Amino acid sequence: MPWPTDAPVRLAPCLIPNTVNPYVPQLKWDVSSHPSTARRVTGAHVTLPLDFAAGGGGGGGGRDDGTTGLRVDEPVTYPASDRIIVSCDQIGIIGQLWGPIVIERSGGRSVTIRDLLAGIYAFFQTRVTRAEVERISSLGEDNYQSMVDAYRRRTTQSDLGASRDWEWREGVRRVDCLGEGRWWWGAWLTYPYYNDGDDNLEGILWRLHLGLMDSAHRNVIHI
Repeated sequence: MPWPTDAPVRLAPCLIPNTVNPYVPQLKWDVSSHPSTARRVTGAHVTLPLDFAAGGGGGGGGRDDGTTGLRVDEPVTYPASDRIIVSCDQIGIIGQLWGPIVIERSGGRSVTIRDLLAGIYAFFQTRVTRAEVERISSLGEDNYQSMVDAYRRRTTQSDLGASRDWEWREGVRRVDCLGEGRWWWGAWLTYPYYNDGDDNLEGILWRLHLGLMDSAHRNVIHI
């Protein structure tokens, strides 16, 4: 899919919401799982693995020949950026609690799709403190039980294998605050964006927004 040409900052087309069928996102990914488990969904509803065999981001070594999946070493934006702010304002109470996700690469290297997915995953894997649990509970009467239920489901999955006990002992993570709404839906750009001191400081001010969806609203695609 070609890059769009009518915008000053362009997002990798594979990351945007599916404009043909929004219930079939272009990436099939539960953000509670490592990005290597993500799958690309083609226009023909075929799922392909992401190309995580290549080295760290920025090298341009990923491939996309139609059979191997998505180039995860492709820059997230064009022009490329070494610092991206990901807003979670559209995801329930996440934006209220922890603000945006900041993804940076040193030495002026561009943030890649690999970096973006890894940064999102790391953000949601952060453990929730007791003070944060209390605040979450105060924001809604069902929040605490929903979070605990999500934690129990996540830590009792059969595919965790030997790590199941470890995950249980580690306790509640930010991803548990998502409930069932932890599946990738898409990302989009907004600009101009008010600079609150934590944005891209050069050129046009913009921010990347993250959208997630409930598994019940996804069209199930079988590999």
